[in-house]
Amino acid sequence: ASLLINDVAMLLAFVTGVFLARHRARGTHGSNGVWPFWRLADGAPRRSLWRDIGLGIVSYPLFLWAVNLAALANQVLIEKLGMKPDTHVLMKELGRPQSASVVTLFFVMAVVGAPFFEELIFRGMLYNVMRRYLGATAGACSAALLFAAVHAVWSQTMALFVLALILTWLYDRTGRLVAGMTLHAVNNAVSLVLALYLQRQGG
Repeated sequence: ASLLINDVAMLLAFVTGVFLARHRARGTHGSNGVWPFWRLADGAPRRSLWRDIGLGIVSYPLFLWAVNLAALANQVLIEKLGMKPDTHVLMKELGRPQSASVVTLFFVMAVVGAPFFEELIFRGMLYNVMRRYLGATAGACSAALLFAAVHAVWSQTMALFVLALILTWLYDRTGRLVAGMTLHAVNNAVSLVLALYLQRQGG
């Protein structure tokens, strides 16, 4: 239920953001590659949509070391502070036996819904606003920190922060959100498959 509520909240935030963008700009075309998300931002070098999808896929193994290093540092910090490791609510649910329909729903929400809405909100909207008022570096770090905090998984805060910075770089590098959405989807898919595998091994 909490996952559905979270997705509905993301949807409402996205719709509100698009409405405000349309009201301010009298249209959303060419608005920093945010919406339509498959179109390039004004002034961005022309590039293939498939190239960005491929970049998102290739980026996963390339940047996995950075995310894992941040996760390891986070784990050491958690232990130093005497805190108990926590996990995402979705991973907790996948740690229990689930029906095929429930697992399918989890996959759709995590691999399609979350990458789509979170990239639109955190990179497309939030980062653009913060970049305008704080500058590119401070804006990227602020939006990444909020992205990590919203997930409320303190054992993964640093890893999520680093992942968010990589997603922001992909957005700036390509001029649209497609590469980041793809990387985000691949990351979530791999995490879910590993969680299911460990659950079956434990069973």
